[in-house]
This record gives sequence, structure tokens and C-alpha cells, in this order.
Amino acid sequence: MELKNAVPSLVLLGVAGGLVWFARGLTPKSATEAADVAVASNVPTPVPAAVPAPTPAAVPAPTPAAAPVPTAEPAPLAAPASAPAPAAPVAAPAPVAAPAPVAAPEPTTAPAPSAPIVTPPPVAAPPPSIAGKNPDDAPPRTVSGKVSASTNPDAAPAFGPADALVDVLIISDFQCPVCKRAVDATHQIAEEFPGEVRVVFWNHALEMHRNAATAAAAGLAAQRQGKFWEMHDKLFENQGALDELSVTTYAEALGLDMAKFKADMTDQAVLDRIKAEGAFAVQLDARGTPAFLVNGQLQVGWGSWNGFRSTVERELTDAKAMISSGTPREQVAAARTRKNMANDAAFETYESTYLKGKAAK
Repeated sequence: MELKNAVPSLVLLGVAGGLVWFARGLTPKSATEAADVAVASNVPTPVPAAVPAPTPAAVPAPTPAAAPVPTAEPAPLAAPASAPAPAAPVAAPAPVAAPAPVAAPEPTTAPAPSAPIVTPPPVAAPPPSIAGKNPDDAPPRTVSGKVSASTNPDAAPAFGPADALVDVLIISDFQCPVCKRAVDATHQIAEEFPGEVRVVFWNHALEMHRNAATAAAAGLAAQRQGKFWEMHDKLFENQGALDELSVTTYAEALGLDMAKFKADMTDQAVLDRIKAEGAFAVQLDARGTPAFLVNGQLQVGWGSWNGFRSTVERELTDAKAMISSGTPREQVAAARTRKNMANDAAFETYESTYLKGKAAK
């Protein structure tokens, strides 16, 4: 038997022998006894391989326990904080508007070279304005030398020819502030159409104006001395002082005969005439001042110079058309007035009060 095959057999025999040995009380026979048995049986006794005594496992020496590390006592737990009050509900944020689209900036070009700055010449300051003026008032009056005033002291004050194609009656109150604005128009309209327009002044002294009648009497008293229009301008220029003492000073400034002037101011004929002209204005429904009759066409109140002039110009065109159709010139104004008057009664008053005096010039 080869040695490599005998080794395991020997091992098995050794193990078996060991088991028998343990079975006999775990007391192994002496080597002598074993030899005796082997000799008696004449069986060669195999020499068991030396079994190394089991090496007791090394028991690690006990490691001396490390000194206990003193443990810090845990800090006492803080008392639980009181539960926080419930927070107020937070309002939902307002929706944010989307930003408006921003236009892309246009490409800029280099600025053109600026022209040299030229200093403008100084502008003359406008002339100071005249009190009571506004853009609708008449332009400053002009004097052409072609318009003359009437000389009949018993007829209504007028300037312009007696055979004018258009008669403009101005019904006015010396204390009326709006009438003051029409003063220049009173003169200028005749200058605009010399020889064709006649301007006539009629008093309508309103009772609401305390000194209106006094001023009207002063005007008619001055007319008796050929100075009506000069007094007319004085009274309107000094509209805030129209009492009897004041108008007397204006008469003195005009060089009037003061004894005659004072006597004429209180003459009953003068006072009656003022009342008659006022009554005529009421018959025409010209209850306010100023009022205008342009060949009988009534306009109450002052609109504008351009409007007033246009009314006169249109009436002048119609009057010239009548002349072209054969109407005698001296009859044109009366014929146009009859046509334009509101009623026959008004025309009869106009005829007896104005036209009669006009014919007596």
C-alpha cells in the first residue's frame, strides 16, 4: 500500500482507537499492556501517529477596566414654552400686474450739428390797455373829416348825412357799463362808411341807475350849445361820477355857458324828451341797454364789433339794391326800416319821434 493511501487509514484507526479508549472509561492502557495484546495476537500493532496535545486556547488577560469617565449631569429640561398664539390669517397677495412690454429702444443716430443760436431782436412792448376794453370792442376810432354832427338842438343828436342809406339808432344809458364798451363803435361805424351811415343817440335812462337821468339831461343841455358829443365822451369817461356837481364841472371844462347849461338841465322839454325816448325803447322791447336799431333791425346788448359791423354792412348792401331798382335815395332808409320793424305801431312811433326830427335838420 502506498504511503499516501496508508495515512488516512492510520488516521481512521487512530480515531477508532481513541473512541474505544474513551469508551473504556476514558482511561488509556499503558503502553506495556498494549504491547502484550499485540504480541498475543501476533498482529503487528501499528504505531499511532503522535497526536499533538491540544494547545489550550490562550485566554486573554483581563484588561483592567478603565476608570469611569464622570458623566456630566444632564441640564434640567426647560419648561415647555407656552403654545404661540395662532397667527392672524395672512391675506393672499394681490395679483401683480404683468409689466407692460417695453419697446426696444430705437437706434440712435449721432445728433446733427446744431445751427448757431440767433438771438431774436427785442420786441416792442404792446401799448397799455384801455380800461373797459376787451377783444370784442371796436377798434380805436378814426377821424376822416368826412362825417359831420347834426346842428338841430331839438332833434336827436346825430352825425352823418341826413340822406344816409342806413340809420343806426343807439339806445344808451350813460351809467351802463356795457354801453361804455360801445362808445367807440358809435363813432367808428360812421367813419367806416362815410356818407352812407348816420348814427343817432337816444337816451334810455334806466331807473336802476341813480344818476342816469342827470347825465342824460347834461348831454341834452350841452347839445343846445352844440357840444353834445363832447359831453357824451366826458360822461362815459367819468362813468363813476355822474352826480349833478360832477357833470357841472365837465360843462365848465368844455367852456359852456354855465347859467344856460344849468337852466337847460332842468328844462321840462329836456326832461320830457328823456322820458319819451325811454318809452320808445320799451315799445321796441329794448328794455335793456345798449340796444341798436339798424334800419329798424333790433339788437339788444353788445355782442362784438365785427358782428355789429357785419349787420350794418349787410343792410347797406340791401339798401343799395333798392337804389338800383329805382327807389329814391332819400326814401331808402325809411323803406328799409318799415320792412324791418316788428310792427306798424313801432314804426309809427319811430317815424313821429325820429324821422320827423331828421327831416327838420
